[in-house]
Amino acid sequence: MSSGERDFSGRVAVVTGAGSGIGRSTALLLARLSLNAELAPRGIHVSAVCPGIINTPLIPAAHLQGELAGHREKIQRFYERFGASPDVVAEAVVDAVVRKKLIRTVPRRHVVPNWALRRLSPRAAQPLARLSKRLITGRG
Repeated sequence: MSSGERDFSGRVAVVTGAGSGIGRSTALLLARLSLNAELAPRGIHVSAVCPGIINTPLIPAAHLQGELAGHREKIQRFYERFGASPDVVAEAVVDAVVRKKLIRTVPRRHVVPNWALRRLSPRAAQPLARLSKRLITGRG
């Protein structure tokens, strides 16, 4: 280590991303291929935390445009019914750090089925992704 570098030995870096899509892919790539391998010699472990549907205050406060603006109450009810609490995500982050997990999905019931389907058949997962809008708004 050079004189200008700080010692981060024993530290854990947490990369957060979306439960699906580009955010999740980026977080997983960083954790799996790049950051963890690059930082491990310095004693730093990287965990990727990939949340699914999370019911936060952002949902009722979100600025919705176009067709979605007319479905605010349905969207809010969807998140209230199916969304995990932010506390569940916080516990998952702590779990990932303490157990030095490379990838931690939260809640698993939201993320794992889609992940498994994409692993089996990326083509079959596409209609499911398009269906999400209908599930949230109740319309096609």
